Amino acid sequence: MAEAEAVDRQRGLQFQRAERLFEKRSITQQQMLDAVTNRDVAAVRLASARLQLSKSKVKVPWAGLIAERRVEVGDFVTAGQPVAELVDLSRLKVRAPVPANDVPLLKIGSPVEVTVIVRLAAEVDPRARTLEIEAVLDNRQGRIRPGMPARLELSRRTLTDAILVPLSAVVDLGDADGLFVVLEGRAHSRRVELGPVVGERVVIASGLAASETVVTSGARKLVEGQRVADSSER
Repeated sequence: MAEAEAVDRQRGLQFQRAERLFEKRSITQQQMLDAVTNRDVAAVRLASARLQLSKSKVKVPWAGLIAERRVEVGDFVTAGQPVAELVDLSRLKVRAPVPANDVPLLKIGSPVEVTVIVRLAAEVDPRARTLEIEAVLDNRQGRIRPGMPARLELSRRTLTDAILVPLSAVVDLGDADGLFVVLEGRAHSRRVELGPVVGERVVIASGLAASETVVTSGARKLVEGQRVADSSER
């Protein structure tokens, strides 16, 4: 760049001299055009030298932590070669798949609860029909590290006065879902309409009253009218 600055000063002085001589008609128009061209070319080369020098300094685009240093002092590097991996832990994203059936119940901006875990409980089925969602965490204290597995819990919808029974209580009645309710110590089948599944329980949308007793253990082995022990769950 020092050489380019020297040439730029020289060509600038030559242009000024040519300009004075041209006004006195001591040089030709072509000589004047050559002086202008030489001045402009020197200015462009100086700007290019300054740009190249500025690129020789490695500057990070934001404040963060060096996750990996890929070169050492004295190494030769080329243009575009990564020299370090920089991470910003102040704001993290958590991605998780949700069932396709739940997609209409979600919207951008909904709050979620994120629990960071230290291991994965099960392997994800790659053929599962899921849609990936993304949550943003405030991590200015740096307690969470990128790559850590996490579990997301979010509210799909609120069900008021819902009746839930264990999934083990649901039986197949052939053409409908059903339950066995206890009346006077005997099991009687009841057709019901199922709602959303919540963990290990399912919402009964219709066909069951909150005050009724439901057989929750061994329901699939029962027959109509069979006597049952009084240990069922309400």
